Amino acid sequence: MLGGGLPEGSITVISGPPGIGKTAIAMQYIHSGIARDEPGIFLSIENNIDDVIDYAGNFGWDFRRYEEEKKLKILDRSIFEEADMELGLDFGLVKDMMEALKPKRFVVDSITLFSYIFKDDISRRQHMLRLIDLLKVRRYNCTTLMTSEQEENAVNIKYHDWHFLADGVISLFWSRNNAENERRIWVPKLKGGNAISSIRPLKITAKGVEVLYTEIPKIMEV
Repeated sequence: MLGGGLPEGSITVISGPPGIGKTAIAMQYIHSGIARDEPGIFLSIENNIDDVIDYAGNFGWDFRRYEEEKKLKILDRSIFEEADMELGLDFGLVKDMMEALKPKRFVVDSITLFSYIFKDDISRRQHMLRLIDLLKVRRYNCTTLMTSEQEENAVNIKYHDWHFLADGVISLFWSRNNAENERRIWVPKLKGGNAISSIRPLKITAKGVEVLYTEIPKIMEV
């Protein structure tokens, strides 16, 4: 679907409605990287660290062990709670973790909730750019996946600032097939990659998320 994966050093936003599988895909991205000796950082704005570990465990991914083995660092929104929002965030703890762990993969779950931390649009945009600049520092050479909440379907996507700032966009949406709602995936944008632009079915199993590459969806109601 992505023509060999996300381009190294890129930032990709994966968007979709609640329950579609964005967090599961983000966790699988981290898990797959660790299996390839690529350490990762998982920044969860929505859930605390224990919830992240528990949810990953539902798929058999032992995030607690990965942390103990120094292959993963999980951060949650508590890292921002002591910040003086009048002065802004400098992402000092994130920088420290990146220097210590040298991650190859980074997840922000979700960039939508991250934007809610700030009081106005100017502050939100400034901090969004600061975060992106940090993640794009060449010496880290880190590839980032950000999740984004969206009310969308295949033909009516509402784009936000981060979709335009990112190198890639992956869209997840629900489609009705007879009496059932089914998950679909589409890659409208991937700079430096060779993504397949066709829509494909997606399913979540006990082992994670699976894209049905060889299946072409039936006529969809969206």
